[in-house]
Amino acid sequence: MPDPNSAPSRPTPSRPAADPLWKLQGRRGLLVSFAVLAIFGLAARGVWEVSRSQVAHSPQYVLTPSSVTITPPPAWVGSEVTSEVFRVKGLEGLFSVLDGPDSLDKPLAAAYASHPWVRSVGAIIKTPPNRVAITLEYRRPLAAVSVGGDLVPVDIDGAILPTRDLSADSLRYLPRIELVDPVVQPPAVGDLWREPRLAGALSLVQAFGPAWNELNLFLVRIDRSPDVRAGQRFWSYSVVSTGNTVVVWGAAPGFAPPDEASFERKLGSLRRAVAQHGPLDSVAKSPALIDVREGGTAYPRVVMKEGNRIAAKDDEAEVK
Repeated sequence: MPDPNSAPSRPTPSRPAADPLWKLQGRRGLLVSFAVLAIFGLAARGVWEVSRSQVAHSPQYVLTPSSVTITPPPAWVGSEVTSEVFRVKGLEGLFSVLDGPDSLDKPLAAAYASHPWVRSVGAIIKTPPNRVAITLEYRRPLAAVSVGGDLVPVDIDGAILPTRDLSADSLRYLPRIELVDPVVQPPAVGDLWREPRLAGALSLVQAFGPAWNELNLFLVRIDRSPDVRAGQRFWSYSVVSTGNTVVVWGAAPGFAPPDEASFERKLGSLRRAVAQHGPLDSVAKSPALIDVREGGTAYPRVVMKEGNRIAAKDDEAEVK
């Protein structure tokens, strides 16, 4: 008879029985099934990639020059921008509307940005089957740089513009920049001219705006050597009128030392000088020089009288 005070005995754990053969075979079959499905998935993906590429580049989805719409070019752009971009960059049949941003948007934007009349590329909107609308900002001729007898049209960035698209008259009547002995020769059309003195001259012309023609101005002349003032190195400029009046301007806006008079102040001085001495379009009557750095001080033109005496143009009535 068992002792009631003794602890109950615990059952001895049994060793797990080996998995039956049918379970092992079932697991092996499941792994084989997964492997087969993975192989079929990869194969299907490869087939889809090939098929997708073929579908994307079928004729109804492929970009052509006629399926691209761009911001209407201004009057001075004589080029067929899209036709030139497709021809120069070899884009015919290259892109599809079904292509992703890396395959379509970025390279298409880069292709248009390379055109000499395009300053920047904005939004690209795709519409199936193959329509694309592109927002463009165009370059505007700002000045013509006189170098070695040639006139080189440039925009505010100093980009070289196509001369072939500008008439002789439109090129001749652009504000002129006289660049003597340029440090860097003009680059190719569409490239930026990184001449250190040119940026200030372009900034000056841009700042004048409509006042350039109102005041009968003709060209910007650049000093041959830079000035240094207030610890800053800068170039000084003069503006010459159609009547050959030299307006001593000084530093250009955006490039002036801190103690330089503002563009607006100098322009006011020039307007007051014109109001006092008359327009700057007369070789006979306009002042020889106006220094707007000194508040618009005007210096009369001088001529040689009989006996080689130098006289101011105010005495013109006495000249025989």
